[in-house]
Amino acid sequence: MPWSYAIDAERDLLLVKATGVFSDLDLQAMRTMTTRDPRFHPGIRALFDYLGVSQSAVTYTAVVSWPMGQLYGPASRRAILIGGGLHEKIAAVFRDSIETDRHGRVLVTRSRDEAVAWLNEGVSPEKWME
Repeated sequence: MPWSYAIDAERDLLLVKATGVFSDLDLQAMRTMTTRDPRFHPGIRALFDYLGVSQSAVTYTAVVSWPMGQLYGPASRRAILIGGGLHEKIAAVFRDSIETDRHGRVLVTRSRDEAVAWLNEGVSPEKWME
């Protein structure tokens, strides 16, 4: 499996990391497993780290077919780290799908520092991501 996840319930944080070749099936499995975890809730902050993806086999249809707004609430912050194998085309798809997502706030960036700072914004220091 080219991805893994963890939920830090104390910090109210979902962390997803993908590596290697990442496909539509991987994206679907990742979405299903993370959102069915009993610790998941609509207000959770999330970091999706795709920096280790060497090749993306994710299609436009797979990205836009999942209604993120139905699972994440308006207070949810999600940061998506892209680079290398996650092609600019797919990054553009993430951005396009986010623009139509009225339920929550999403940042797409290549900078982990920017993602962490953004996810920590407005959160008490004991819940900060490091």
